[in-house]
Amino acid sequence: GKSAPLSAEFYTGWLTHWGESIATTTASSTAKALKSILCRNGSAVLYMAHGGTNFGFYNGANTGQTEFEYKADLTSYDYDAPIKEHGDVHNPKYKALRRVIHECTGTPLHPLPADIERASYGLVKLQKVASFFDIFDKICDPLKVAVSEQPLSMELTGQMFGFLLYVSEYQGKGPYSILSIPKVHDRAQVFVSCSLDDVRNQIYAGVIERWSSKTLQIPTLNCSSNIRLSILVIVMNFFCKV
Repeated sequence: GKSAPLSAEFYTGWLTHWGESIATTTASSTAKALKSILCRNGSAVLYMAHGGTNFGFYNGANTGQTEFEYKADLTSYDYDAPIKEHGDVHNPKYKALRRVIHECTGTPLHPLPADIERASYGLVKLQKVASFFDIFDKICDPLKVAVSEQPLSMELTGQMFGFLLYVSEYQGKGPYSILSIPKVHDRAQVFVSCSLDDVRNQIYAGVIERWSSKTLQIPTLNCSSNIRLSILVIVMNFFCKV
């Protein structure tokens, strides 16, 4: 058509999934690609111009053709963008793109702002204060507990992000039981205890993850009552691209 060429998503870097090395692209290759657009009277939307942060549970995820290709993004969305997550512009990529914009458009280059002061905070030591089940009674509202014969999805309980705890009971038979969750979205930590015991007395049985879909062998406890099964599920999050 007659419209000017436009790159609606010009990638200045790339996102990083949990478990991966931080994704980077070189300043020279990014500048070369941008120059091929701007110096031919084209336009580009830099994605991202400024790397940011996925606050709370708002990080995205990617997937492929199967459940096993699910990959959740990091909380950081620095993206190796020219303006870094912490606001830094004194880096090779920002300066290279700046030169390209000046060369192709004639836009005057203004002085760079002062470099951001950095400080070393030393070694950060974390101290365990309480487990999830230690504070369970304080964060769980009995009036908001959903009761159902079949497991409910997060959406059906009115919760879209974060964690959901599923609790059920069963009679222990034999030395162990097998737990299978065909489609967990996305990671389930499994705990067992005697139903008459304090809720804080939980035994960790293992984890079932979306990308492994394995069964879990749960040891039978020596209980005078039923066995309480607690499954803590985290959504790691929703797809942003396929």
